[in-house]
Amino acid sequence: MLVILFEMAFLIVGCIQNRTVELKKDVKEGRESKHLSHIDSAYPEIKDTIRLSQIADSLFYVPLQSTDPYKMDGVKKLQLADSFIFIQTPGSDLFMFTMKGKFIRKINDGLTTCFGFDVLEKEQLIFVMSNKKIAIYDYEGRIKKQIRIKQDWEGIGYCIAGIDSSSVAISLWNNGIRTARLMILNTDGKIVKEFPNPETFQSPHLSVRNASAFQRSLFHYQDGIRYHPYYCDTLFALTDTLLKPVFIEKKIFKVPLEHRLEYVGDEETFTSYCVKQQAYATRFFESDRYIFIDYRLGYLEPILPNYLLYDKSTDSLFNYKQELVFKNKSLHFGLYNDYDGGLPFSPAFMSGEYFIQSFSAYYFKEAYTKGRNLDNGHGTEHYEIKSNYPARKERKKPLDDLVKRLNPEDNPVLMIVKLKSLSK
Repeated sequence: MLVILFEMAFLIVGCIQNRTVELKKDVKEGRESKHLSHIDSAYPEIKDTIRLSQIADSLFYVPLQSTDPYKMDGVKKLQLADSFIFIQTPGSDLFMFTMKGKFIRKINDGLTTCFGFDVLEKEQLIFVMSNKKIAIYDYEGRIKKQIRIKQDWEGIGYCIAGIDSSSVAISLWNNGIRTARLMILNTDGKIVKEFPNPETFQSPHLSVRNASAFQRSLFHYQDGIRYHPYYCDTLFALTDTLLKPVFIEKKIFKVPLEHRLEYVGDEETFTSYCVKQQAYATRFFESDRYIFIDYRLGYLEPILPNYLLYDKSTDSLFNYKQELVFKNKSLHFGLYNDYDGGLPFSPAFMSGEYFIQSFSAYYFKEAYTKGRNLDNGHGTEHYEIKSNYPARKERKKPLDDLVKRLNPEDNPVLMIVKLKSLSK
């Protein structure tokens, strides 16, 4: 019996050591990449200079057509592909629109619940993840294949990225005891590669609601896939064999493991800690020219967003930290919109060379025409939200016309910014 226990302990220690070695190997090989950018507190930055016109090549709005007989309850995830817009709603529906916002179809109509999705443009395939299975659809909404999840994952994450027609990457919630944070699955349901989770812990307070706030981020970049653990300061490139760091940012203090909500399990304590320590979670967006970093206190929506923008073409770093300015009766919850004088821009999604934000039709119309009433600490006052200062006056009229046509009960409106490229 002692021999068996000794052998089991040896195997466990061996597995942990192997995972540690594998992780260090991933980081070591990645840091040797000539494409790695490393930004720390000594890196020079230009403060409070980001304006929408600085990064925008063009801007357009897409009011989404009615999805009757389906009710659209918002936008949880969005992807542009092959001149189409694919939208996952909070209610786990997956809709397909044209780039002008015309409704085409509901992809998962009565067939599967959409917990997460990804579109492969070249193959024109849609990966839709639900509990314990992944359904692969074509653009006509027909299921081409279903992948059964054979392993017991104790609940799966919501982030998925198709690698090709035969394999998919899935990132997982960090529930504390996972040995892997990311895996590659083939279409037979077999795990062909696991990437170790370096942040294991034990928490008696873990809840699915809290854990689900820490969705791991996977997105396509050029011909590959990027991966960013939600609290991490490193953006990785995913290859067949390793995670290769491509951007490391150590200027802003991230929420450490022992203080995360998924660890302490107390939202009030977590919020107080993040506000007091100015501890942030981060989201990375990357185009061919920019790396854009969105900072949020914990996982919470910020009172005002804070951003870093790294311009690869000039090796410049721009800081955009907003403060409440009550004197001029004007507030901007996002990048100052000097492109067409409209609402501020706070990107929630990225697809290729496009940043996208969604608004409810009600908020879009109300905020543009009336502004907002906010508590400034001395009572509720009225504030302007839009900038009203377009770079070119002719850009403002199409926006004014759109707002006039909008019905507050309409489906959401998308604000889509095409980014400047390296050549501009």
